[in-house]
Amino acid sequence: MIKNMTESVEGKRIIVVLGMHRSGTSAITRGLQVLGADLGPDLMPAAEGENDKGFWEDMGVYRINERILAALGSSWDGLSEISIEDLLSSKLEDERRDAIDLLTERLAHVDTYAFKDPRTVNLLPFWQSIFSELKLDDRYLIVVRNPKSVVDSLAKRNGFSTAKSLCLWGRHTCNSLEYIGRKRYSAVDYDLFLASPRTELYRIAADLDVVEPDEKSQEYKDFIDHFLSTDLRHSVNDTVENLDDEIPLFIYGIYEVVLNLANSNNHDMAEVLSGGLWDEYCSQFNGYASLGIYIDQLEDSGQQIRTELKLYTKQMEKLKSMYDELESDFEGKRERLEKKLRDDLDSSTQQITKLQSMHDRLQSEFELKRERSERQLRIDLSASSREVKKLQEKYCKTQSELQEEKQKYSKALSEFEKEKQQSQAVMLGFYSRLDAFNRSALGRLFSLIESMYLLFRLNPKGSTCYRQLVEEGEHYFSEATLDSESLMYQSSSRFRLSIQIIKYVLRHPYSSVRLVSAYRLKKLFRTLLLADQTTAQTWIGNRFPAEQIARQRPVIFSESDIAEDLELEFPVFDDIKVSIVVPVYNQYRTTLSCLKAILAHTDEISYEVIVADDCSTDHTATIESRIKNIQVARGDKNVGFLKNCNYAVSRARGEYVVLLNNDTNVQSNWLAPLLSVLEEQGSVGMVGPMLLFEDGILQEAGGIVWQDGSGWNYGRSQNPELPEFNYLRETDYISGACIMFSSANWKELGGFDERFCPAYYEDTDLAFQMRAKGLKVVYQPESKVVHFEGVSNGTDLGGGIKKHQAINQHVFCQKWQTTLTSENFPNAENVFQARERSSSKRTVVFVDHYVPFYDKDAGSRSTFLYIKSMVEAGLNVKFIPANFFPHLPYTRDLQQLGVEVLYGEVSARNWKQWFSDNSQYIDVIYLHRPHITEGFVDHLVQLQPKPKLIYFGHDLHYLRTEREANILGDTAVLADAEDWKRRELEIFKKVDKVYYPSEIEVDEVRKVAPSTDVSAIPLYLLNQPDVNSYDHSERSGLLFVGGFGHPPNADAIIWFVENVLPLLIIDEPDICLHIVGSNVPEDIQCLESRNVKVHGFLSDEDLAHLYQQVRVCVVPLRYGAGVKGKILEALQAGLPISTTSIGAEGLPDADSVMAIDDDSKSMADEILSLYKKPDVCMNYLNRYPGYIESHFSQHEVRRVIDRDFVN
Repeated sequence: MIKNMTESVEGKRIIVVLGMHRSGTSAITRGLQVLGADLGPDLMPAAEGENDKGFWEDMGVYRINERILAALGSSWDGLSEISIEDLLSSKLEDERRDAIDLLTERLAHVDTYAFKDPRTVNLLPFWQSIFSELKLDDRYLIVVRNPKSVVDSLAKRNGFSTAKSLCLWGRHTCNSLEYIGRKRYSAVDYDLFLASPRTELYRIAADLDVVEPDEKSQEYKDFIDHFLSTDLRHSVNDTVENLDDEIPLFIYGIYEVVLNLANSNNHDMAEVLSGGLWDEYCSQFNGYASLGIYIDQLEDSGQQIRTELKLYTKQMEKLKSMYDELESDFEGKRERLEKKLRDDLDSSTQQITKLQSMHDRLQSEFELKRERSERQLRIDLSASSREVKKLQEKYCKTQSELQEEKQKYSKALSEFEKEKQQSQAVMLGFYSRLDAFNRSALGRLFSLIESMYLLFRLNPKGSTCYRQLVEEGEHYFSEATLDSESLMYQSSSRFRLSIQIIKYVLRHPYSSVRLVSAYRLKKLFRTLLLADQTTAQTWIGNRFPAEQIARQRPVIFSESDIAEDLELEFPVFDDIKVSIVVPVYNQYRTTLSCLKAILAHTDEISYEVIVADDCSTDHTATIESRIKNIQVARGDKNVGFLKNCNYAVSRARGEYVVLLNNDTNVQSNWLAPLLSVLEEQGSVGMVGPMLLFEDGILQEAGGIVWQDGSGWNYGRSQNPELPEFNYLRETDYISGACIMFSSANWKELGGFDERFCPAYYEDTDLAFQMRAKGLKVVYQPESKVVHFEGVSNGTDLGGGIKKHQAINQHVFCQKWQTTLTSENFPNAENVFQARERSSSKRTVVFVDHYVPFYDKDAGSRSTFLYIKSMVEAGLNVKFIPANFFPHLPYTRDLQQLGVEVLYGEVSARNWKQWFSDNSQYIDVIYLHRPHITEGFVDHLVQLQPKPKLIYFGHDLHYLRTEREANILGDTAVLADAEDWKRRELEIFKKVDKVYYPSEIEVDEVRKVAPSTDVSAIPLYLLNQPDVNSYDHSERSGLLFVGGFGHPPNADAIIWFVENVLPLLIIDEPDICLHIVGSNVPEDIQCLESRNVKVHGFLSDEDLAHLYQQVRVCVVPLRYGAGVKGKILEALQAGLPISTTSIGAEGLPDADSVMAIDDDSKSMADEILSLYKKPDVCMNYLNRYPGYIESHFSQHEVRRVIDRDFVN
């Protein structure tokens, strides 16, 4: 790029005008224009009273010079010299690039370009390096003026001292001569130029080898006759022969050297300055300049002191006035107060006398009552002693009774233990069979799957290994039933949970059996039978959820049930958001059905209905007399569908327009989803709904257009509940039965193209026009509309209006042939990409345990944020939940982002085939968590072609479990850790890339599996916190956030309440710990007290509110692995954090933004410091913005996505 620019301007001439401010450079630069030089298109405007005829400075050069001075800490009137090293340093790289661009642009169409800016003199080495790089022929015009004139002008206009002005004049003049070296130059005296402009112009032209002035030209005449005038000189002084005592001789010596240059034929500047006299002048000037800098600093300090003295004087005068006023007021008040005190003293003396008398009387009464009370107390004490004796006797009797009850309880406990042992024996037998079941050969496992499928679907009484296990579970329930009411309640609840499991398995047999293993069955029965009620309900609810998506038959307003005299009344709105345009021609009952559906199913949005009547001959001609508050658009004659629509839309008052065929019935909540797409996504130009047949079967889920112009109703005659039809996506076109767009875009495009009159292909053409305008066409499955296909124009392609479908296909192809060839596929090919226009996008498939519950756990929130970021980066994202269940609202949230979610029994049965069929379109498969990855990876590595496999472990399970074992001293957990390690290492061998959220885990992986390609990625994408909103005094309490389905969280909060909170209560008795998290078990609920509030699960909105109320966040984890989401959420919420080394693990420089301690005493001390001292909190909080930007910003996440997914 630089080489091309250099070649384009190489050898062109550039003239730089060098001179001090107030030296006449503006007038002489204007003269260069007479000599044919171009001064650029962006000149600094004239300033009245300063440079009435213009500065003739290029604003581009001026801005760059100002930026250079600012970057180097200087200014135009700075006295310190700028070093050449600074001018050529890398810190000016941006200015250098902009200077190259500016000169390349200025010289693009001219051969000679000239510019002046007095600042350029001291910055000339910077510009000369640019001239050299661009290979320009640089020449210089040195302008000098009597230094006394410059001093007078700067004193008048800028208030500068003589010393400062002379330093500036000398620095500019010396640098002008010394920097130009052996380059071609001309020197001119400003006063001589004004006296003899013609002679000087000819001399400058000769010196610089430019064209001589054309004295006949109007420009020359204007310059000589009108531009140049004596009023251009605001300060006039004699020549060097008449010296001024204020000006040092060496200054005049420098001035004389420059004047001699103007009359010299020697154009070798280095040779001209080689004499000893010049060096002497410069040496004297440098000494003078040093003194001038010091004097300038003293003057600035003096001016500041004078200003401050003036201010202090005014303040003293004001204070003196206030003092006099206060003194006067004080004297008056003092006198009044003394008088009042004397009066009060007299009154108080009288009161004291009266009170003393009262005291004596009351003292006498008190002594009498005291004697009586003592006698009564002695009587009561005697009676109490007798009562205590009776209570002692009763206590001994009660102790005896309790001992008897204890013996009965011990006997019952012994019987319970016996029953427990029997139950354990049953469970051991169960686990033994379970183990045998899990160890069976692969062929028997397939046979078992088939048998179980028949069991659930066809033969519920068949005997299988699984049936025996279920029967044993039922036997356990019957044997373990107790008489306690609470246990009876738990048994009934657990029975309902068992029914929920059975119903789920019956609905989803394949996905259920596919996940069968000894470990999972053991976990299921342990949770169902032994876990507390809350944990069991939560765990089973997540894994065996109740049905959430139920197929519903559309609501139809049948024409046969509608009388022709039906009257309807639509609501009236002042501010119309959406205009619903219904084009009609006859078919009155069909129109009534459509309008009745609109009225029944449209609410919460202001709208109007426009019936576009194309001169109907039936009851439609008088429809406005029966249907109230509609607008009827009716022309003078029948014009056909397309023109009828164009005319009606021109009458619309809404910001948005829906074109809705009259042979439709909109369904509940049809309009809001369409509107939200256009309002929230500015890149969308047109949106349409899912079209259904009357029986609820899918008619169209967006349309595909093939290269030959033919169309395909994607999904026609299929089940509308299938996942491929239920996510927001781009599409080639939307059927004109129902389309929505903004009025502004419609007007800009001019409506339907009338070359498609009377009808057909106008909707497809509109979609292509929207895309040509840079807007998307989108299918919105949340909106559903029934379309009675063929009612309007029939289905016969050979006659009537319908014949134009084939005719207009040809017209359409002629109009859009180039687009069809480049963007669309041959007929029926590449449907996977054609349906969503994704051929130019890279496709990423997420695989995780279930759709991310982004408001319930940190891992899901991380996954959800990455999905959103990938969609925003332009990737085509798919999501496969391992349980294949469409949890709501989370599945719908993904679908509305444009993510296809594979769910349901069909997906569970066919996921392997789906990958095999579509691997050619998939670029990356993003696997999450080891136990989920194990179920997919063996098939994925065999795909041909094989997409890139990336694995995100969320944390190293074996490392976390190993730490748990060390904390709890549990050898069984340690064995689990070894098993996790074996499984995770096996995954590393099968994937192409491994992610973990911390460098600690990355280092561990590199240690145990050196050949693994592993790197750390940000766990979260964090927004910048508003740390300024943190008001320490307005907050109170501590906060812990963490889901209790994760064992480290329960351990952490129990340890904190038992070991740290008591130490805090000693100093802060009213301190309150707020515990927030899903799946709260009973042992955590039992922590509730005066100082502990257990909230359980909170919505994002409620949690955000709590974040704004508490003072400190605590994360007292004792074991775990990886970066902790709860830490990152506290950072984003702008809350001070106290945690352990485990909690802070994986966060770079964590101690700079949070307090870290592992023992209870130190943690309590740190929390009290944060709780009591606002400055300690703010010391941490002020570092949050920079920390988040460096490690968890959108930029960091996009860097990972671009590196491993986009590129």
